Amino acid sequence: KLYEVPKENKPIKILCFANHLNEMKGSGVIRAIKAEDKDNKLEFHFLGNAYGLDDCGISHGRFKRQDLPKKVKSIKQN
Repeated sequence: KLYEVPKENKPIKILCFANHLNEMKGSGVIRAIKAEDKDNKLEFHFLGNAYGLDDCGISHGRFKRQDLPKKVKSIKQN
């Protein structure tokens, strides 16, 4: 299943494939979205290099292609 409706007490998880994610590639958009998230209902998860976004979500670092399903499953379960 590619998505699920979160329970009321759980955040909405957003997975970002951050291949050297920086200002030119949209990090400013993520910052703006997170700034509007006053109730802290959005939980960004970055796979790959996400520069300067530590305060906007959880960085899972670089990964190998074959490890992607495990990473996604882990994010979904936590």
